[in-house]
Amino acid sequence: MEAHTADARAIMGEDIWPYGVEPNRTCIEAFLRYHYGQGLAARELSIEEIFVPSTFEQSKI
Repeated sequence: MEAHTADARAIMGEDIWPYGVEPNRTCIEAFLRYHYGQGLAARELSIEEIFVPSTFEQSKI
């Protein structure tokens, strides 16, 4: 198990499940591009459109 954990950290960094919008911005933006690109949305949405403002405040903690 220790070897698997070390491998995961080497690939993903120390925090493999970061919380908050900012640490996940790149992944969320990619998801939104793919969502639009696959025809699941009429237009490409922004992160600010899919999260309530308090989400951004909490992610700064």
